[in-house]
Amino acid sequence: MSEEFKRSQLLINKKFQYKYITLNVLSALVVSAIIGGVAYYLFRDVMIIFMNQYYQQTPELIDSLNATLQGASIKLAVVLAVFVSFIGYITLMITHKASGPIYKLTKTLDEISTPNDLKSGVYFRKDDDFKELETSFNKMATRLDEYYKTNAS
Repeated sequence: MSEEFKRSQLLINKKFQYKYITLNVLSALVVSAIIGGVAYYLFRDVMIIFMNQYYQQTPELIDSLNATLQGASIKLAVVLAVFVSFIGYITLMITHKASGPIYKLTKTLDEISTPNDLKSGVYFRKDDDFKELETSFNKMATRLDEYYKTNAS
């Protein structure tokens, strides 16, 4: 792939990308909070049932249980934060692949000011989405260029 087709900027269409990153990260946060809360309370209930059946409840034992649960909660929060960050990164990569071609097409449309500019066309990167948009646009540009050349004479 030549250098002219590489994009180093991940945020191409910031409004579009921020919208979907925010939606996915918030969804991941909600799901993570639900999973974390359910896991915490299930583990706590199992531990309380275990203590009631096999041990006499003492303040020291309850404090130890609470300390264990707090440690587990911190570890779970770290894992969930990594998960949410991963979801945000994946969303950024997906929106980059979607917004890049749209940005390129918009930029090309803005650059077209005379019929002579039509023959340049638009070219997306190999792995970009919307390849059919590239093909359709280039066909249209070729036909318009031919039309202008035929009618200009």
